[in-house]
Amino acid sequence: MGLKNGSSVGVDSVDVLAVLTAFEEINHCRMIVQLSTQSTAKLAVLQVTMTAYNLPEKGAEPVVLASHQLTVGFNGRQTIDQVILQGLYRLDAAIAEEELAKVHRK
Repeated sequence: MGLKNGSSVGVDSVDVLAVLTAFEEINHCRMIVQLSTQSTAKLAVLQVTMTAYNLPEKGAEPVVLASHQLTVGFNGRQTIDQVILQGLYRLDAAIAEEELAKVHRK
């Protein structure tokens, strides 16, 4: 899964939207991406939390399928699309691991 529709100035919100909706379609889930800052006297970082929820039956509460948190700072700078793709790959692995665990528990 990659971003391919980059505008002349780089990746834009439409590209990020396309990747997130493709992930939701493939994994039959709903994505929530949260951005927040964490600061200390010496360091400020961006905290990115990505959570995939199941698509519940009508009237049921959604259940977390997987969640992943990334911390992004000034070391090893990444673009936001790279951060999102990294998070999605980790979420995908966590979802697959849980599905495999369900098969083994049967």
